[in-house]
Amino acid sequence: EKRQTVGQLLTLGFCVCAAGLDGAILISTLFAPSVLWVFEHKRLCVLQAFLVQFFGSGCIAFWFLVTTQLYLVVIWRDHTSAALTRFSAKRVQVGLGLAYAVVMSLLPFSQSDVFAPHYFYCWMRAGLWDWIFGALYVQMCVALIFGVFMWGSIVSHVFTVSRRNKELLKRFPSSALARGD
Repeated sequence: EKRQTVGQLLTLGFCVCAAGLDGAILISTLFAPSVLWVFEHKRLCVLQAFLVQFFGSGCIAFWFLVTTQLYLVVIWRDHTSAALTRFSAKRVQVGLGLAYAVVMSLLPFSQSDVFAPHYFYCWMRAGLWDWIFGALYVQMCVALIFGVFMWGSIVSHVFTVSRRNKELLKRFPSSALARGD
């Protein structure tokens, strides 16, 4: 029996959200007779807007969780603790990604008519820049800032370990590692 790792499940979550986002946008461009037809059918427009927000937030959440998991594996692999082990549990991280996407998708329902036509598909009503900024750009920027920090730390750590291994090979050329055993 083959078991999935946390990283594999998080990557699968990201891929499902990316495909779901594409599918949600295609509602008004491929599956419906016209964009205007979707705009006229309010419930379909709200459904599309909810799906776009859910899968878009899911992509951001799962990308961030994949990055976090890689950071924990590469940087903190020697520092095991109960809290780190609990956070790395499959159910915890997948649940965090899904919960975040659900909350970010339900938040616009707190105000009426936020989900409406948005150029060529339904999402946040065009012109509601406070909602658009909060629902997309803030979460993207926060994830990117922390993600870039984690990726930079990962790359720096890998180069440091690689350089250290090359120096060890120079000092001990007859070792099993140098012979490829």
